Order: sequence, then C-alpha cells, then structure tokens
Amino acid sequence: MRISSLQFSNMMLQNMQRNTSQLAVTSNQLGTGKKLSVPSDDPISAVKLLHIDQELAAINQYKGNINSLKRGLSEEETALNSMNNILQRVREIVVSAGNSTYGDGERTALALELDEQVKALKGLANYQQADGQYIFSGTDALTKPIQSSGPGYVYGGNDQQRLININSSTTVSANDTARDLFFNVSLASTTNSGSVNMDRYTLSNLENFGHYASVTLDYNGTDLDVSYTDHSGNVTLDTTSPWTPGSTITLNGATVELDAVPAGAFNISLTPEDTFTELEQLSATLKAPGGPSELASWLHAIDNTMDKVGKVQTSIGGRMNALDNSSDSLEDLKLMNDILKSELEDLDYVEAISRLNRQQVVLQAGQQSYSMIQGLTLFNYIR
Repeated sequence: MRISSLQFSNMMLQNMQRNTSQLAVTSNQLGTGKKLSVPSDDPISAVKLLHIDQELAAINQYKGNINSLKRGLSEEETALNSMNNILQRVREIVVSAGNSTYGDGERTALALELDEQVKALKGLANYQQADGQYIFSGTDALTKPIQSSGPGYVYGGNDQQRLININSSTTVSANDTARDLFFNVSLASTTNSGSVNMDRYTLSNLENFGHYASVTLDYNGTDLDVSYTDHSGNVTLDTTSPWTPGSTITLNGATVELDAVPAGAFNISLTPEDTFTELEQLSATLKAPGGPSELASWLHAIDNTMDKVGKVQTSIGGRMNALDNSSDSLEDLKLMNDILKSELEDLDYVEAISRLNRQQVVLQAGQQSYSMIQGLTLFNYIR
C-alpha cells in the first residue's frame, strides 16, 4: 500500500495534536491540583462529585441552622434562669407575707418589692433579641407576647413554634411561648349561681388546660354539662347524664373542689388565670389594711409557674443535647464526603508528573521524527 506525502503529514499532525492536547490536560491538572478540569474528563466521577457537593452544601446549611439554634436557645435559657430566680424571690415574699407578726407597713413594703419583681418578670417575658424579635411570641415574633388588657393580661403571640431542620429527617423547636409559661397557672371563678361555690382547684395538666380560654360547669339537677371554650372561640361540650352529685369534678386538665355536695342546680364559669394578674392581685391585697386572709392560692399559682418554667428549661436541655449529637454526626458525614471528594478529584502528583514527562518525550519524539521524515527526498540520493 502506498502512503502519499499528504496522508503521512496529516497522520503525523493528528498524532502531535493529540499528544499536545494530552500534555496540556496534564499541565492544567498540575496547575490546579485537580484531576477533573471539565466533566468530560471523567463523566462518572463528575456525576459523583456533583452529588457529593450537593450533600456537603446541605451539611453546611444544617450546621448553620444548628449554630443559630444554639445561640437562640442559649439566649432563651438565660432568660428562663432569670425568671426562675425572680419567681423564687416572689415565693419568698409570699411566704414572708404570711408572718402573723407583720403589720400593714411590713406587708406594704413586701408589696412594693413584689411590684418590682413582677415588672422585671414581665420584661423578661417580653424579651427581644437584637433584631427586634420577641422570643416568647411563637412564630408571630414581631408581636409583644404579654399585653395588658384592662384588668388582666392577654397573650399577643401565637401558639406555633419555629421548627428548624438540623438534618434531613429531624426538626428542633427554636422557641417557646409565653402562653406556655405564664398563662393557665390558676383558675378564677368569674360567675357563679346555684347551690354551691368553687372551694379550690388543682391543675393536673397545665399544658392541656392552657388550651382553654374558659370552662363552664352547668348542672340542671340531672345532667352535668362541661363546656370548654378554646382561644379561637370553639366550644367542646362534655355531658354526663345523669350525673351523681359530688364535691369533686374532674375536668380535662384540672380538678375542681366544691364547697359542698350540690343539693340542686348550679352554674360556675372558670377562667384560667395568668401569673401577672395573680401577682398584681396579691400586691393589691398586701397593700390593703389587714392583708390577705390566706396565701395558699397565690403560692399555688407561683409554684405552677415555676413548674412550667422548669419544664421548658428541661426541654431546652434536651434540645441542646440533640443539637450536639446532630452536630457530631454532621461532622462525621462531612469528613467522609471530603475524603470521597478528594479521592475523586484530587491529583496524584507523582503519577501526574511521571505522565507529563512521558507525554513530553512522546511529543518531542514525534516532532523530531516528523521533521526528519519530512526532510527525506529522492533527490538526496541522486548523484
């Protein structure tokens, strides 16, 4: 088979171009330290790297969420610790007010200190972060949670918690609400008619009873109707028919003790009371001549509030542990993905330098061969 000079030249040029291209790729790899310059260098590895980069981006987002959560929960925990200290002092004031040797002057002094403690407690309940958001308002973070409403207080936020992803399958609550902390700590009998009165109460399930704005007990002599009205105005009716009269009525989250076994019909409307209203009523009672006749109900309200604060503190501790565990797991995942990514894209310099030298030799040999062969002609052999 004859090979023309043109065919030979094209073949040699193609080989030199291929060798030059391979040399350029290796030189670029040595310059960047990466095996892959473009996806076409290794399509399978390029797809794997894309998936790894996506997972690393998600891990970095989760780590950012965890760090943000830790800062927010630490801030909330500090506020709760201060609340607990205030409530402990308030309890000491109430116990001191029961001292039978105290006169009106001593009780008034205790009431004035109580006013300052309540003011500080209210300030913590309305605590704002640096960006102006209230940490105890649920997801309605721009609304003040504790708001005065004539006599008493209302909760201005909502009952939703901000849930933050800390990994692909786990969310952690970023906040708690002032309703959970300071409302439904006691019961007030707002209206009453009939044969009995409410003597005392026990809140056995604070969280559950806090769902109600009011509870009405209506006994017609045969049936007992208990109406639960939630904060949205929805009413749930429980009827016991017939009801055997007794001095104790068990509600969904509370137990009410009557002052006697009902001899006939009665109607009692109960309203869950908030901590601030209770303490302001106590202050007014302490300032009045003669002082309060009993302090048990206020101690009960304070103890309930401290119990609620303690439960939230415990919850925050559990959430912080979950954040630490998730952070450790994410670090392990990141390390594993970094190793896999390095194996796929990082250059083996020893192998690459050897390949570069080999490619340079091949290219130079091709160039020299082409130059020498191009110079050959029959005229060199004609004498």
